[in-house]
Amino acid sequence: MIYSKITKAILSPIDVEIGGNRPWDIQVHDPRFYRRVLLEGALGLGESYMEGM
Repeated sequence: MIYSKITKAILSPIDVEIGGNRPWDIQVHDPRFYRRVLLEGALGLGESYMEGM
């Protein structure tokens, strides 16, 4: 999906991985997370976190 590729590219320079095993890496449980974060920014990130995405 294009949204996941864009999100991974944005996070790569700051050394954050999707699905990584380090404490600061992001675990995604719902693929709708990527689209929501890209379209809604920080608010979408926070709400996705609260919803367990």
